[in-house]
Order: sequence, then C-alpha cells, then structure tokens
Amino acid sequence: MRHLHHFIAGLAFLFVGSSCTGSITSSSPLREVDEPEPAARGDEPTPSDPAAPNETPTWEPVSCKDDKPGPRILRRLTGTQYDNTVFDLLGVQSKAGAEFVAAETVEGFANNARALTVDGLLAEQIDRAATSLAQEASKSFSALSPACPSETEACADDFITNFGKRAFRRPLTSTERARYIAAYKAERAAGGSHANGIEVVLGALLQSPGLIYRSERGTAQGATFALNAYEIASELSYLLTDSMPDAALFAAAESNRLGTSAEIEAQARRLLGTPRGRQVLSRFAQAWLQVDRLPNAPKDKTMFPAFDEAVRLSLAQGFNAFVEDVAFGNKGTFANLMTAPYTMLDRNLTKVYADSFGQPSSAAGFSRATQNVAGILSQPAVMATHAAPSHTSPVHRGRMVRERIFCQPVPPPPPNVNASLDAVDPRLPLRQRLAAHVADPKCAGCHRLLDDAGLAFEGFDAIGRRRTKEENGSPVDTSGVLFDLNNQDISVRDAEELADVAGRSAQAQGCFARQWTTYATGLGTSDADQCVLGAMLSDFPGGDGNLVELIIKTVTSAHFLRRSSI
Repeated sequence: MRHLHHFIAGLAFLFVGSSCTGSITSSSPLREVDEPEPAARGDEPTPSDPAAPNETPTWEPVSCKDDKPGPRILRRLTGTQYDNTVFDLLGVQSKAGAEFVAAETVEGFANNARALTVDGLLAEQIDRAATSLAQEASKSFSALSPACPSETEACADDFITNFGKRAFRRPLTSTERARYIAAYKAERAAGGSHANGIEVVLGALLQSPGLIYRSERGTAQGATFALNAYEIASELSYLLTDSMPDAALFAAAESNRLGTSAEIEAQARRLLGTPRGRQVLSRFAQAWLQVDRLPNAPKDKTMFPAFDEAVRLSLAQGFNAFVEDVAFGNKGTFANLMTAPYTMLDRNLTKVYADSFGQPSSAAGFSRATQNVAGILSQPAVMATHAAPSHTSPVHRGRMVRERIFCQPVPPPPPNVNASLDAVDPRLPLRQRLAAHVADPKCAGCHRLLDDAGLAFEGFDAIGRRRTKEENGSPVDTSGVLFDLNNQDISVRDAEELADVAGRSAQAQGCFARQWTTYATGLGTSDADQCVLGAMLSDFPGGDGNLVELIIKTVTSAHFLRRSSI
C-alpha cells in the first residue's frame, strides 16, 4: 500500500493546479464572502453590523441579442454532491463532503462555479476522504464488480473501465485507463494483494479531477461549443438530484439521446418524478431564504426550552415538505408558494407548534396544519432563522423580504453609525423603539425599507410560533407600508397581506426566477451571465408562475446544450 499515497499525492497536486486555471479562479470578481447571520448574536441586528453584508445583487437590464449560452467551465462538486456521488458509486454513506472546508457564498448561494475552487487544505481533505472510503469499499470488491470476481489483472482492468466510467460520468480515455492499470500493477508488484491494488485504484478515482470536477466545455461547433451527451447528463442530474446520473440517464448519454431540448425535457420530467428530483426546489429554497442557517441559529434555552435539536431537524424537514407539497401537489405556482395557508408538522413539531397552527391532518410523518399561517415566508423555519436568540428581528425579516423576495438590495449604512436600540426605553412597543432608526437621517434610508416590512411578521415569535404580545408585554402591531415597491407604497395589515402582495407581484415573480436561475446555473450576474438568465426568464413573470415549468424552461435553454467561447 506504500504506492497509494505517492499516486494520490500527485492527483492532489492536480487539484490545486486546476483550481487556478480556466474559468474557476480564486480571483474571480464575482466572489463575495458571506458572513454568518448577525441575528446569531444576542443584540438586535442592524444593517451597520459588519456581519450583515449586502449579498443580493441589483439586476439591471442588459442588451442580449439572442439566447446566449454561458461560459465554458469546469465545475467542482459541492460537498453534498460528493457525498451523494460516493453513495451512488459505492453504496457507502459518506459524511466527508459535509466536513470539507465551506464553500464561499456568492449572491446568496454556495454553488457558484467560479467560487468552487480547490486549495491545498481542501485537496488534503479530499485525499483523506478518498483513502478512507477506498479502504472501506475495497473490503467488498465483489459487490462493486460482480461480473468479475476473480483476482486477476484482467478483472482489475474490467473494474477500472466500468467503475471508472461511472465515477467520471463518461468513458475513460486510454491514457487514464493505462494510468490506473499501472497503479494497480505497481501495488501487486510490491507484494500487495488484489484487494490492495483495487484499494489504490479506488483511492485515486475518488479524488481524481475526473470525479471532483464536472466538465461543461464542449467541442467547437461554429461560434459556440456543443456540450456532449455525457456533459449534459451530468449537468441535468446534478441540478435536479444533486448527484451523478442514474442508469437511465447514463443509457441516454451512451446512445446520444440528449442532443435536443425535447430529449432533455423528457429526462428532466422523469427525474422530477423521483424522490431526489422532487427535492430540487426545497434545496434551492433553503439557500434562497437562508433556512440552511437554521442548524446554527442560537436560541435562548431558558426562553425556549422545547427548541431542541430534534425540533430544529424537524423544522428543516417540514420546510422541505412544504415546498415539495406546493410545487408537486398543490397547483405549483409562485403565487401559491407565497400564500398557501398551511405548514407541515410532524410529532416533534406538533408539541411546539400545534397551539399556533392547529393539529396536523395525520399523526404519521409530515402533514398539513392549516391555522394562522400564510405561505413560505411565515413558515416557522423561516421565522426562527430570521430572529435573534431571545427576541424577534424586524430588521432581518425586513431585509429578507426586500432582498430575497423583491431583489431590492439595501444600501450599506454610513461608516461609524451606531444603529443600536440600547438607549431606547425597552418598555416601549417595538414599533416606537424602531422609530429611532427612521428619526435619524443617516439611518432613515435603509430602515424606511426594512422596518415596516419586518414588522408585518411580529405575529411570530423568535422560534416561529404565533403570538399576540411582544416580549415586553406590549400588544403586537403588524401593520405597515411596503415603501418604494415598483414605484408604489403599499399598505399591509400583517404577514398574510404581505404574502398576498408578493404572490401577485410581477417584481417578486421576476426576482424569484432570477434567484432560481442564479442557483440553477451556478453563475453570477456579470453582463454575460445576465444574458443567460434573461433568456430563461422571459416567460415566468406575468404568466402563471408555474414552478416545475420554470425548471423545464431552465433545462431546455441554449445554456444546457452549448457554451460560448468565453
């Protein structure tokens, strides 16, 4: 086994080198570092908090002559995609990817192709993960290569050819195949067993650039580059299922049946009918509304003793169940996502939230509870995420509405502005305390946009339960005005009315579609990338806003078939 680390070390070097070439570069101007949610601290967060960067871009119209495809890139798998791919390849549950160094968040999402680089630390983590996984998997080699159970070089060659094709999501080149055969033979020549040789090969494959990166480069075809069937299969599978292509999609790639939009659409609709495919919008929504931060959002255990780890887990799962239910089982439109009058509770959540939302319709799994809730924004997972440990946070909830729902970036505050409410009498109702923000000309510009939008959700406490009184006993006041919304000021009485405004708003529909396509393509908002997004968004705002059809529009765009020369 002494050859294993020498062979793998060479591949690790390739990682670091490949992260500095092509379109994936650590100096990309589109990279923005996203800091933890400032509500994780005990004070009332404000836009002046250095932990609250403005991460939502402004989308200005650009001139696009046609349905322009995106740039040619090599795209690294995310940690989740690595773990899912390992499971599909080996049948081994991996947590290695979850422990990889965190990817930087760009424009609210952690899958930006230009930010998913491999530095020295990540290369070491992948090396350790591949070595450990190879040791475990090689113990049951017959399960990985049932057609060739003998301990011969021919059997190893067969394994490398077939397993390597699945691992790389394309056939190996003759050079690649020879390299892995040479590694196997070197281990055997050094006295290692057949299992040792297979372990060397597995360890190398599991950290090879061919597995870690997805190619979206294509071959020259006129003024653009046509993606091949294997590239399209991976592109489609990792978007819809967060993992490698399944057998049916591999078969379509092998027979070159992914060359038209109609063929891609047929595969997409098939994948959307699978359990993993049905999760595509909930995976997106967790990042879109930052619910992926919920596991680390601290809560005061004295005030909320029932808010334990089991409840956190169930909240995230219930949020996913809500999104999937709306998208695939309840009309499936953007308006319905904004206004659907229910949440999803299981036994864990029923103990904490049944008094707020009513008993679920079934005692088994997640089912609907239909009282006092309106749409995705008032889901308890969203409310708990956008709150402080011991109290609500209208500023953060308002920022979520402005930036994630309406794509209205809130400008940063002037330097050295103290927007803390510490000096305001804590016995006053929250609305009166927040008036100190608007009274200061240096703060008014931001807080005029934020505070009223966030106050609409004051009917939900810091863990997302319904309430009628504030922490200091003052009656809750959820009325307000959405200022400067599509050049209008719109009054709302509560979260339900705000949800209704969002559900009917072409601006909110357009924002949702842009957020989705930014996530789906893993691209930023340079002019070239906006042309890609604009081509996919042409039908969504103003139509019925069907969520599944937005996905289909994405995967049948020119971007899914070809790339530009840049």
